[in-house]
Amino acid sequence: MPDNLLARIGVLTISDRASRGEYKDVSGKAINDFLGRVPKAWRRR
Repeated sequence: MPDNLLARIGVLTISDRASRGEYKDVSGKAINDFLGRVPKAWRRR
């Protein structure tokens, strides 16, 4: 991919049950951790 074609990715999770305190929502962190494992050749920070 050419260097001038970059994408910015945001992670937003929504959970009624987590907002009521029924459980701790860890899906956002899991997604972020997964994206952090993307090869460095494919990402820039």
